[in-house]
Amino acid sequence: MHTGRSESLVRCDLTRSGECLAITGEIDEANASALADRIGAALADRITLLDLRGVTFFSAAGVRMLLLVGPAVGVTDSGLRVRCSTAVWRIVALCGVAEVSGLLFEPSTRAGTDTSSKAAQ
Repeated sequence: MHTGRSESLVRCDLTRSGECLAITGEIDEANASALADRIGAALADRITLLDLRGVTFFSAAGVRMLLLVGPAVGVTDSGLRVRCSTAVWRIVALCGVAEVSGLLFEPSTRAGTDTSSKAAQ
């Protein structure tokens, strides 16, 4: 996918802008495998940010997608920042995959979701 181009898959859209690949919509069994392929291709084209802030539903298939993407990032010798919506971060944290090698997670900072600021209070 080239910069400035969008692509639609089942229940989600991908948009490439510079070194960012943004996904909006839902990530589930119907599209997770195709998304992993698209993200892998974008990694080869040097993306550094995966923006999932527009993802409203994130299933276990999305977790498997991230587990596939992590090792691919390691091959490119770079880290991939992953900005999470509340829906994504909830599942990532619940499944304990926030430590996937190669992926640097940035949880949502919307009210009530930033655990670092809550712990300090």
